[in-house]
Amino acid sequence: MGAHQFYLGYVGRGFVYLGVGALTLFFATLGILGIVFGGAYAGFFLVAILLSVLLEAWLLSDIVRIITGSLTPKDGEYSDRFF
Repeated sequence: MGAHQFYLGYVGRGFVYLGVGALTLFFATLGILGIVFGGAYAGFFLVAILLSVLLEAWLLSDIVRIITGSLTPKDGEYSDRFF
């Protein structure tokens, strides 16, 4: 969830990816608990679905941008070293 942003040097965007992923998991958990126990939290599952669609669309756009070369590392060049 956003590891490519950290690798490319965009730490802020990486944390946004992690935050949206955590919110999606939180709302999905509340939604599932609401469905299982019949509480008022069943609507949160819809919010989780919408957040996951948003996150996947963002990831797909990043993949396309990486393939086309319009999303480059923050310092401008890729490194051959892993560490």
